[in-house]
Amino acid sequence: MRWGLIGASTIAEQHVIGAIRATDGVVAAVVSTTKARAGDFAARNGIPAFGTALGLVLDDPSISAVYISSTNEKHHPQALAAIATA
Repeated sequence: MRWGLIGASTIAEQHVIGAIRATDGVVAAVVSTTKARAGDFAARNGIPAFGTALGLVLDDPSISAVYISSTNEKHHPQALAAIATA
């Protein structure tokens, strides 16, 4: 399964990426609030695509699931956006 990360968080980096990869999943992309943050996170974690727009993960038909690890106030609108594209 190909995953997109919404948020470049410590929890995603320390726990979620490893769990995804342990089940033969692929982390295909990460989005964050700034391109620099997303790019640094992607480089550290071997993630090929990064950016700031949700569409990077939500509009990619090869991504089957997302993990939302942004700050709490962003979870609701980001979850609704993800649901709307399902």
